[in-house]
Amino acid sequence: MKQYIPYFFSLLIVLTFNACEEEQTNPDEFLQLDEPTYVHSIPGCDNTNNPEMNCDEWVEFLVGGEVNILVGGGDIIQRMSFKEEDDKVTVYNQAGLSSLHLVFTVINLDSLQRDDDSSYWVRKISP
Repeated sequence: MKQYIPYFFSLLIVLTFNACEEEQTNPDEFLQLDEPTYVHSIPGCDNTNNPEMNCDEWVEFLVGGEVNILVGGGDIIQRMSFKEEDDKVTVYNQAGLSSLHLVFTVINLDSLQRDDDSSYWVRKISP
């Protein structure tokens, strides 16, 4: 029995270290969700005097490499394209009609980080 004790403790240590590792997410997995939408609330936003101003930004990923996106506090939703590369998702206008070009880093299935302003966008869970 004593000869198994070191093996038991070795196994216990290995399992403990594996349990403490940060969850790794395949960046492609988030698009396998059912058209995920990620939301970012603009800090300090007050639209009481201008109800047309939006205090939330959001991006909705659609099948076929397209997104619906609302950014900058405006009220115009834009249809754009996106592409994935490693842990980055780039949103761009394929027709060249808009200069909007955003890059997000996939943190995990529930959050993205916008690269140009380091804001976090959280996945909206549909009711």
